[in-house]
Amino acid sequence: SRALGLPHTAFEDPVGLSNGNLSTPRDLVMAVRAMLEYPLLSQISGKKEHDVWTADDKPRSSSHFVNTDQVARAGRYQVLAGKTGYTDEARYCLVIAAKVGERKVAAALLGAEGELTRFADFNRAAAWLIDGGPAKVAARSVLAARKKQAARWLLESRGWEAGWPGRDSNPHALRAQASKTCMSTNSITRPG
Repeated sequence: SRALGLPHTAFEDPVGLSNGNLSTPRDLVMAVRAMLEYPLLSQISGKKEHDVWTADDKPRSSSHFVNTDQVARAGRYQVLAGKTGYTDEARYCLVIAAKVGERKVAAALLGAEGELTRFADFNRAAAWLIDGGPAKVAARSVLAARKKQAARWLLESRGWEAGWPGRDSNPHALRAQASKTCMSTNSITRPG
């Protein structure tokens, strides 16, 4: 974990079944991004299924693996790297890097109670991204800031104290200022 720069991660075993394996969502996203540096890991984790053959010349045998990552199996999004997991303590988990629309995203979905919940959560988040979710949130923030600025301008143009956050870092004073401003606005009198 140190070699990957994961400060809050400790591995007790390489397969992920020990409850002594501990990490954070941020570290897990960094780990899945590190997987992208190893093309074979990325290639295999993004496949729906994969056949593995023995390397020696003795009677060749193969094993067929089906990916447990439902996002990769569904094929709706290009999975660049990922890992599913389950333990009784951690519940159902998914760490994934995928191409969603034109964006490359990484996510750690941890502690799901249902086996398919982690995949449904990823699909909902991906649909939100494609639908312009971040832009809609940003637009709402800009609109709220404009409304706030317009209200401040109206109050200050009439000689009233606006009492908006940023004027005073004391939250109690902010509440008192906001309360005073609301009362002043409602009764159409100047504060003070």
